[in-house]
Formats: sequence, structure tokens, C-alpha cells
Amino acid sequence: MHAIERIGQRVWYMTPVAETDRPVLGVVAGDDKTLMIDAGNSERHARCFLHELSERGVPRPDLVVLTHWHWDHIFGLSALADTVSIASGDTRKAIEKLMPLSWSDEALDARVREGTEIQFCADAIKKEFVGQRDMKIVLPQVGFEERLQIDLGGVTCILQQVGGSHAPDSVVVYVKEEKILFLGDCIYSDIYAANRNYKIGETLRLLDRLAAFDAETYVLSHGLPIAKAEFDQEAAMLRAVAVLTDRFKGGYNERDRGLPECRAAGAYGRRAAGHRRIRERVFNLIFIQTSIFALTAPFGPVCELKSPVAIVFGWDFFSVIRIKRGGIALQQRFNDLMKQDVKPFLAERGFARKGLNFSKSADDLIYMFNFQKSAGNSADHVMFYVNFGIYAAKLAHLQSKEIQTAPQEPECHFRARIEELARAVPARFSLTPDTNMNDLRDTLLNGLDEVVRFYDTMTSARSIVDYYVAGPYLHLGEESFELLLQSGDEAAARRYLEALKDKHGAENRWAIFDLKYRAIFSKYGVPYES
Repeated sequence: MHAIERIGQRVWYMTPVAETDRPVLGVVAGDDKTLMIDAGNSERHARCFLHELSERGVPRPDLVVLTHWHWDHIFGLSALADTVSIASGDTRKAIEKLMPLSWSDEALDARVREGTEIQFCADAIKKEFVGQRDMKIVLPQVGFEERLQIDLGGVTCILQQVGGSHAPDSVVVYVKEEKILFLGDCIYSDIYAANRNYKIGETLRLLDRLAAFDAETYVLSHGLPIAKAEFDQEAAMLRAVAVLTDRFKGGYNERDRGLPECRAAGAYGRRAAGHRRIRERVFNLIFIQTSIFALTAPFGPVCELKSPVAIVFGWDFFSVIRIKRGGIALQQRFNDLMKQDVKPFLAERGFARKGLNFSKSADDLIYMFNFQKSAGNSADHVMFYVNFGIYAAKLAHLQSKEIQTAPQEPECHFRARIEELARAVPARFSLTPDTNMNDLRDTLLNGLDEVVRFYDTMTSARSIVDYYVAGPYLHLGEESFELLLQSGDEAAARRYLEALKDKHGAENRWAIFDLKYRAIFSKYGVPYES
């Protein structure tokens, strides 16, 4: 489930979803213009973001910048026809190469076999575009070279192409007055290489360029924002590993001479100190090929080359062994939980499974559960959230949207996380080697049962509207007024309006909602003022 978070005075972002590779989408709202950062991995992703912004009274974006050419950052651009799109010249050229391609399952599988596509992206595309593969690749309208500064009114955004191993066209967005730096994917590895890797020269140049920004908050496209101290620490480790790899050209006999620098880079932990044999083994893990090196945390998973194994920092040799073994075991625990416990429990109640989603249809409603893995998962700590929602065809019709037969959870009209309803359930489930699986299983299934019983009370689109009217909540406000006035329930519509005014009328954003609601009352010939 996506969440919208506000950082600073003028900046919002929507959290990523790992299963379908939806990246962070950001927005910077100035006094005159609003800039969106990345277009999303599908029209549905982009529209979900626009809807969430509208719910919070954030102006619709006038501009959108693409941080690089990868599909998950550009396939939503076709949903932003009234927004001016901006990208570097290199990004435009790369997108042009995608336009003739087919995105059918067969075409994706063929490109994976020939090495021009990777399995992870192919799988994510298939999950994001379920039942239809109608993406429209759109070229950006405005190009720039190297650097572009945009005054949005009261806030300035600097777009700069910084490159990097992940994509040479990578662009970052610096919100000057807020000291927030959107990194896009620039800090990640080259995912299209035969073995994921970082190139030494490009990585060092990238780190130099990023260091020039006076940022206090860093936003990664497939993770959570981090503070300057954390970013600086991890960037220093990455720089040290690159320098050491370059200096020793893949190996070095006088290992002890390099150990102090190795220690400074966090390459081995305290338990390794004083044990020469283990120190040498850890040291051997660090230096690999002359021009490229692999990386484990914080910016990516453990990446392995054929020989030697991988760069390791932040852990000692023993930790690496534990991570490689423990990570597989924990992931298997999660898979077993889904297959052996959750699936049969929900199947008995009429839900069918597809990946990490479970759904059931009844009349014009579709009930859903979504199990969302945390973007902060590591090999020895697997976390997940449980989202649930109800999709109503009648409400989609009121929104003038195409009726979905297999909606994604973010498209649901009623949306919540399980802990909002089942109070005994944690906000986030956590699997570690010490987790008592019986206790976790009981807590999870009890929570699911409580949601299923709640679903039994939600039998129509009006049930969803009544829930939000009772809040009162701004979410689904326009659709709620449409349904109430369309059905002739003027009294309920007026009570809802007065409740919203009492709760939100003093807020600056109320003026935006006020105009929308006036238009709906006028549409049905109902006086807006009581």
C-alpha cells in the first residue's frame, strides 16, 4: 500500500512498492507552479499519486521531470497529458529506443533470454500490467543538458545530470530552500550488467557531484528518505571501497598495509580484529576486478561475481556467512506463511490468490488483501505490511474511470492497513531468526478474520460512502457527494458537508475542496449554502 508523506514545507512523496517496482514519486509545490518528480511505472501509478495529492489539497503538477529512462520511471507519463514533461537529452534518446519494442509476455521473455532485459523487470511489468499491456511510451517535451534551474515561486528546484553506474542519464532534483535531494536511482548499481556492479570511475565522479549539494535529506527512489549523517556515512564507505579496489587492482599481497583503510571503510567488524587469518579472508572478499566492483548494503542486495565473491562492508566474515544462509531461510519462512497458512485461510472465505494479492468479488464490489514487503528488508530481517481494500465499480463510474476487473490495491475506494481495524495486530510484521512463528501466525490470522467480518458489513458502494461520511473524512469526498446527491439523499450530503467544514474549514486547503464541492451541488441543482 502506498502512503503519502510530507517532508519540509512544500515537498511530498509517495512510498515505493517493491512487488511491481513502483518507485517513489515526489512533488514540490511552489506558489506559482508545482513540479512532479518521475512519472511512475504505469498510468495507474501516476493516477494514484495525483488522486492522493488531490485528497490533500496539493495542486495538480504543472511540470514533471524524469530522473532517467528506466521503465518504472516513465511508463506513467501518458497519464500526465496536461503536464509539461522535462528530461535530459540523454534520457530522451534512451526513451526513443524503447518506443518500437513490444511489451507482450513473449517479447519480454525473448529479451530476457537474449540479455537485453532482466528477469526482475520483466516480472514486475507483468505484475503491474495485469490483463492488459497497453502502455503508451511518451517522449518528454522539454530537454536540457547538464543542469536546469526552475523557480516554482517561493521554492527553487535544480535539476542536474549526475550519471552513475545505474544509468548514465541519471538526474537528481535538489529542492534548494528545503535542502532536500531526490536521488532517483543514481546511487544504485548497474542492473543490466551480467553481474550487477558499480564502475569505479563513474561511482567516484557521482559521489563528487552529490557532495556538492548542501542537502540535509536524501530521497532514494526505492527506499525511504535518509538524513545527511546516514548518507554521508554510507557514501564514505562506497567511496573507500571504490578507491581500494582501484588501488589494489583486484588483489594485493601485502594485505596488512591495506588493513587500516579497510577498517575505515567498515569492511570488517570487531570480531575480526586480532585474528589474522579471518582478516585476510575478509580482505580477500573486498578486492575484485580492476574496473568494476560489487556491493552489498546499504544501496542494494548482496551482489556476487564469479571470483572472488563480493565486496563486504559493515559486517565481518562471520556476518556474511550468516546473512547468506539466514536470508534464504527467512524468505522461505515468509513464503511458507503465505502458502501454508494465509492462502488456505482466505481460500475458505472465498479469496483467490495472485502473487501477494488475495481478492474476492461480490456484486459490484471486489474485496482485497495485499501483503506488502518492506523496502527496508535485509537478509536477516524480513518485514511486511497487510493492506486491505474494497473496489466499487459504481464509484469508479462516478469518477469517469474505466471499470477494473482485477484492480490493484491502490485503486481501491476503501483502503486501510490491518492495524487500523484489528487493534491487536502490529503495524508491521517482522521475521527474524528468533521470531516465534506460531505466535506471528495466530496474530496474523486473527487480524485477517477481523477484516473479513468487517467486509461482511460492507455490501455496497453506499456502505463505503457511509464509512467516510461518518468520519468525517476528506478521502472520497467528491465521489461521496456525487453518490448521495445522485440518490436524492440531500440531507445526508448536507450533514457531511457541515461536518467537513467544522473539521477542515479553517485550513488553507479548504478553499480547493470548497470549489469542488460547490460544483457538485450545482450539478444536481442543490443549494450549497444551508
